Amino acid sequence: MLFHTSHPGLAAALRRDPLWAQVSAILYAESKERSMKTLAAARARKGLKPAGTGYGGHFRAVQGFRYV
Repeated sequence: MLFHTSHPGLAAALRRDPLWAQVSAILYAESKERSMKTLAAARARKGLKPAGTGYGGHFRAVQGFRYV
């Protein structure tokens, strides 16, 4: 199982736990514009109007963990 978090306390706890291995870290912001386009395309495929929102655009690190 893969798990992503940006919560610093949770990431620290997972790093200490021998059953979880950190497999990725992104230390910069993702493009909110790209997220908006992806979400709009997905809604268009379903015949819905674009929501006008997206994810990203902030500078909090996201870290990925795998349960081993």
